[in-house]
Amino acid sequence: MTGIRGCLIGAVLVLASQQILALDGSYTYQLVTNKDPDVCGHMLGVFNTNFSRLWDSEPLTSYDSDPYYGPESRYAFQRLPGVAHDARATWVMRYSKWPTSPEFAAIDWTEGRATLGGCPPRASCPAGEKPMPILVAHFDFDNDGTVDTVVKEQFYSGPGYGELGSGEEEYLYVWRSQNIDLRGLPTLWTLEHPTDPRDTPVLAADKLQRPFVYKGRTYVATYSGDEATHRKGETMTVLTYTFTGRVANVTERPLWDTTTVCTYAMHHHRRSVDRKVSAAR
Repeated sequence: MTGIRGCLIGAVLVLASQQILALDGSYTYQLVTNKDPDVCGHMLGVFNTNFSRLWDSEPLTSYDSDPYYGPESRYAFQRLPGVAHDARATWVMRYSKWPTSPEFAAIDWTEGRATLGGCPPRASCPAGEKPMPILVAHFDFDNDGTVDTVVKEQFYSGPGYGELGSGEEEYLYVWRSQNIDLRGLPTLWTLEHPTDPRDTPVLAADKLQRPFVYKGRTYVATYSGDEATHRKGETMTVLTYTFTGRVANVTERPLWDTTTVCTYAMHHHRRSVDRKVSAAR
């Protein structure tokens, strides 16, 4: 026992420093698919300059008077008449506003409210009647020379997040060549299922969808990543949308034809950090 105790008392705790690589939350974008050198080269610079820290945002601290998500914050949108500022709604929509650049700011989004609707007769659907945030804009989404009404509904909160009020996909509803009045509290189900099928909107769905304008044409930047592998294989893709009259086989709802213009591989930056390790000597 004396010998063992003596060894323990005589042991010296030594702290050593070990260098490890850790993700620092920023990206470098690498051009992989280049079908339009002008657009793809320009947006490569935009993404690397303005979108290197794509998921940076402040936490929501208060639903009433949050210092980061107030009506004049960088995340806030202009609002339709009668829509009061709501810090939580601003927080939910934050990645639709920021990061940004002049190309993305060219889309004049306005914040509104809507209900989902679609509740069967005599059924109770509280979620379908609860007002939720939407974004509304009027621009030529499909580059056919006419102004469309575009509504963004449900908002992506970044890889690995399951935040309240967000979803795994964002939805862009496009009423082609139509000027839809979305003031008040419209019901999306009613708008999406009009009496005249020709007034049916065309849907685009993806994780993060950020329309932008470059040299007078509209493009949509979409993010994709694999949360199951901790965001390995992340990409940003630039698309254009065209309507050729194609419809779904069963529902006969109109469908887009998409063209991939550019694809960018998103590489995480890594930095060296010291990790203290201990050893007995």
